[in-house]
Amino acid sequence: MIDVKQLKKSQHVILGERDLALLHDLYLFVVMSYEQIAKNHFAACAHPTVFNRLKKLQVAGYILRQKVNRISTSPGLQSVGVVFQLLPKGLKVLAKSYPQMDIVDKVPSLQVHQLDHDLILGDVGSRLKAPENFAKAYGTVMGVWLDGRYLNAKYKIQKVPDAVIPMQSGQGFVAIELEMTAKSERRYREIISQLRTSQDLRRVVFITPSKSIGQKIKSIIVGYNVDHDFKLQDRFIEVLDLQNVLAGKFLI
Repeated sequence: MIDVKQLKKSQHVILGERDLALLHDLYLFVVMSYEQIAKNHFAACAHPTVFNRLKKLQVAGYILRQKVNRISTSPGLQSVGVVFQLLPKGLKVLAKSYPQMDIVDKVPSLQVHQLDHDLILGDVGSRLKAPENFAKAYGTVMGVWLDGRYLNAKYKIQKVPDAVIPMQSGQGFVAIELEMTAKSERRYREIISQLRTSQDLRRVVFITPSKSIGQKIKSIIVGYNVDHDFKLQDRFIEVLDLQNVLAGKFLI
């Protein structure tokens, strides 16, 4: 028999600053793995502490825990078996706690076929939204990251990027495109053309773990074949190596 009093007690959680920061990141990145949450929000905590806190937030209805087929997010990183997303109750808390944010009323659905991409994009977002040197170099607002799936029709963007970071001027965004697998030359030409004609984009950063993909994108931009180490001189588009970005080496 279910102990109703005990169930109600377990559902009552007093949210602290760390909990709100976690809900905030779950909103920004749409989906996060247990490993990402533990690293970014429970760095000095033992596994049982992390597990118990996430369990309380789950039972209280703030977050959703979902099992997925184990995948490897990138070479050398741990496989993933569980991911987390926000629930409507968590969104309501964020809207009250962060009134300056334009919180939507629904988190994008989990896309299992692109989960690997989305988790790595979260790692990229964690690195790019915070550093002062990145904000200074690109003229972006520190601490802000917007998944492309949150963008709506009010923005003048022909091709919705994976994510955007708003400019300090308040006019436009820096677009982030994470390229994990190669597309055809024709498709890249279409994407680049659409990005260049998007009025609200001030700069586009392609990030890829593959030198061959980076080489392909650079070659299409300049109009002739280039080698892996070619330094692209384009005021609008640049190509960065994923491992460099994750290591905090942005300007290469």
